[in-house]
Amino acid sequence: MIAAPGFLVAARFFSRRIKEASREKRRRAGSITTVAEESLSNAALVRAYDNADAESTRFAIENQGSFAAQMAATRLQALFGPLTDLLEVVGVLLVIGLAVWELANGRISIGGLLAFVAYLTQLYSPIQGAGRLTNSLYAASASAERVVELLDEIPSVTGPPHPKPLPRAHGAIGFHDVSFGYPDAEGVALSEVGLHGRGG
Repeated sequence: MIAAPGFLVAARFFSRRIKEASREKRRRAGSITTVAEESLSNAALVRAYDNADAESTRFAIENQGSFAAQMAATRLQALFGPLTDLLEVVGVLLVIGLAVWELANGRISIGGLLAFVAYLTQLYSPIQGAGRLTNSLYAASASAERVVELLDEIPSVTGPPHPKPLPRAHGAIGFHDVSFGYPDAEGVALSEVGLHGRGG
């Protein structure tokens, strides 16, 4: 049981970091999806403004960030297994060392020692499983946070609680000599445009 706190401390240490890495991994995956959706749904505009290279660069940057987050989470999970194996070996060696001392003094038999070591190895497996389960729960909680954030999102446009009915619109609207140009563009997109509309 001396090694059991070591398993718990290692699981707690790695669980926090695995949760942070999983949260970043999910955030990056969402960013990739957003960039892909925006680029594909606005493919006509991207072609019209010859912005394909910028969109490709933007997508590549998000992919690199997602790869880095994935590798960070994988490294943490890969370190946890060997560390718990090391703790198990240290615990077994301590027990065997003490048992050999007791065996040399005639307090236990070799059969009792072998039976105890066999039971000891069976004890460590559930403890390691609990540690891996804890890490899985923390990783899953990071994914659940993304779902909760989406469910808690408040719409930016909300309707009034008691909307007033809109009668038939009437009147007129117009503008004259309107010009418009994009930043860093050589010319203007619209030049001295006028429009007059009447309703009713």
